[in-house]
Amino acid sequence: MRLSPLISISIGLVSVTITSIMLSNTFFDVAPDDYKQTFTYRRTLAESLAVQYSTLAGQGDFTTIEEAMDSLVERTHDILSAGLISVHGEILAETLDHQNLWTPPPNNESTLDHVQIPIFQGLARWGTLQIRFQSEQDVPTLDILSSPWTRFVVTVALLGFLGFYFFMKRTLRHLDPSSVVPKRVKAALDNLEEGVVILDPNDQIILSNTAFLRQSGKDITALIGSDISTLPWVTTEAHVAEDLPWVLARTQNSPQTASPRILIQSENTFRKLLLNCSPINDDAGRVTGVLVSFNDVTELDLANAQLVETLQNLHETQDELLKKNAELELLATRDPMTGCLNRRAFFEQLDQLYVSAKEGGTALSCIMTDIDHFKSFNDRYGHALGDQVIKVFVKTMSECIRPSDIMGRYGGEEFCIILPKADSSYAREIATRMCRKVEAESGAKIRTTSGLSITASFGVSAICPETVDPSELIEQADQALYLAKEGGRNQVKTWEPESCEELATANKH
Repeated sequence: MRLSPLISISIGLVSVTITSIMLSNTFFDVAPDDYKQTFTYRRTLAESLAVQYSTLAGQGDFTTIEEAMDSLVERTHDILSAGLISVHGEILAETLDHQNLWTPPPNNESTLDHVQIPIFQGLARWGTLQIRFQSEQDVPTLDILSSPWTRFVVTVALLGFLGFYFFMKRTLRHLDPSSVVPKRVKAALDNLEEGVVILDPNDQIILSNTAFLRQSGKDITALIGSDISTLPWVTTEAHVAEDLPWVLARTQNSPQTASPRILIQSENTFRKLLLNCSPINDDAGRVTGVLVSFNDVTELDLANAQLVETLQNLHETQDELLKKNAELELLATRDPMTGCLNRRAFFEQLDQLYVSAKEGGTALSCIMTDIDHFKSFNDRYGHALGDQVIKVFVKTMSECIRPSDIMGRYGGEEFCIILPKADSSYAREIATRMCRKVEAESGAKIRTTSGLSITASFGVSAICPETVDPSELIEQADQALYLAKEGGRNQVKTWEPESCEELATANKH
């Protein structure tokens, strides 16, 4: 069954509305996050129960705990089971089937349906409260449909369809050409070789004959109700500063004849037309519309106009391609968090600098650096602060290097810097400056609890006649970095063959 245009348009408008709502929620979080709210509620409930059960457990009253758990499961529909486990894995209290329902969560961290709360006695942990909540696949379909967000979207869709349907029905009635021009008149206009359109007082097309459909390259549904000024017109140089002829005919209530205009028919086709515009008056002499005829006088200037348009489109396309290529190049070569070169791009530039240094007989140095005790930042303050530490660390180091130096993210918190035309003495000086600057300034740039300090260790190496490839330069700097770590951190070590032999011997033992 084919839907009527009115229903199709209403469905299309509703689809656009719902899509806008969904996109707004995706990018701007206009709707509450059910997952976060549910997880916060369940974790808070579990923590409250853990406090109560820890008090009873301290009295050795595990029977009461088990009875309370059974009552909790019986009265709370989204709690399936609960259990109290000692730190040694002994089951102190549990509900029926808890062992069958409980599955240890990944990384031993609470999830939406598996919440576990550690219980402490003093500073020592002696047990864990496990609560198995109802998961999404356990929720009946009707419960999902009763979600406020689902009801909101369905309500907007239904009311929006009704509103758009009746609004468009009323609007299209006024745009019906048959209410303005009799059918016999339109039939006569279709027999003309010239294009003819009739405009209302707002310059909207209310009737078009077959000839103008061919000239414009559009179908009747695209033209009726549209503003004729929005068609892809290209005016000649002699008429750039003039008002449009149909506007002059309407506002001055006088005919406008032989006004040349160029209409873009399709992507590669233009029509050069001579427009004749005559105002349509009622019995009182008031302008109620404009009759516009289009005489196709061939396309003498088409080739030049088409060339200009093609060149303009080419420049726009090239600019867009250059912009996209620059964005892709940035994404392909840069670490998104720090802006440093990623490993692939870093090693590509390193290979080029190495070959240039070897062929030109110039110096080339490498600095490997690593944030001291970085894991403690993540464990103690969370990954958000860990990321902030890395960003501040990179910014601090970048203030110490030259524009010709390159910095790459070698690992999680490990970075590598290549200094072209710099010997090991200069590289050590730069590394020492970085080491001191990181210790002196980076901690102050991190907004967290007082007492937080950031330090880093540095390893320095430089190519020599015996260096066979760039990876050897990196490996030597990495070995020097290891010595700096072993030597107490927050210092700079330069690679030397003797120290590396000692390091290799120590690693064997």
